[in-house]
Amino acid sequence: MYFSNSLIGNLILETEKSHLNLEADYCFMGLDIGDFGIAGKYSLDIGKTINWQSELNLNSRNVDDFIYIYSSNHYAWENDYYKTQTFAANTNLNFEKIKLSTGINTNLLQNYIVFNQESMPVQIAQLNFIADAWLAKRFDFGKFHWLSKLSYQYIKDKSRIPLPDFVAYSSIYFQSPMFKKVMILQLGFDVKYFSKTYLYAYNPALSTFYLQTERKYGNYPNMAFNISVLIKRLRGFVRISNFNSFIMGKNYFGSHKMPDNPFSFNFGISWEFYD
Repeated sequence: MYFSNSLIGNLILETEKSHLNLEADYCFMGLDIGDFGIAGKYSLDIGKTINWQSELNLNSRNVDDFIYIYSSNHYAWENDYYKTQTFAANTNLNFEKIKLSTGINTNLLQNYIVFNQESMPVQIAQLNFIADAWLAKRFDFGKFHWLSKLSYQYIKDKSRIPLPDFVAYSSIYFQSPMFKKVMILQLGFDVKYFSKTYLYAYNPALSTFYLQTERKYGNYPNMAFNISVLIKRLRGFVRISNFNSFIMGKNYFGSHKMPDNPFSFNFGISWEFYD
């Protein structure tokens, strides 16, 4: 059992078109003494249809207790670590009129923890830089809609954080009221994709993910078909997931040697009753 005492401060400033939120905390007593965090969020309406949001976060904190000391039938360790330093800067623009959003997320990490190929925790002293640039757009063609998002990720040291270079999601659907607007019908098709990378492996004995370089996974478009209806307070849906596995083979994985969701047929209903 341990305790830590911290000071926490918060400042909010608002105008008609902007919002600023500042937060800070500092641990002055206890096991986590010296831990601190500073965060700032800013939002600005530019005209009537454009919104800009930015966020900064700076943290220096102890690692989790589980990382310091652990003992079981198969694994045991007791280590001292430096505090983990993280700095994140994110910004995005939302163009409501043209239904387009774009943004950049950046992260600097130092003294962060990874689990190596032997499933042991290791602290990485070298600075690592991660950047994510993304673009999302929705197209409307009458009752047909197309929503897509594409992300590009840059990692300075991918051997420590093996994220894919590209991640994409796309959804095409038809939506329309029917039977004199008594029912709303939606028919859709969606696909998710990420480029090849060394996905993490999972260790059930530790309930954690660790690094592996045995095999790369990715370049598999996971597709699904959806039907949903809304009739007053009754909702119903049918979803056929990963139907393209019959054509493309069983090459879908969420982590090393662990398949992603296979082909499945799901349905359900939800009926809200009056109180």
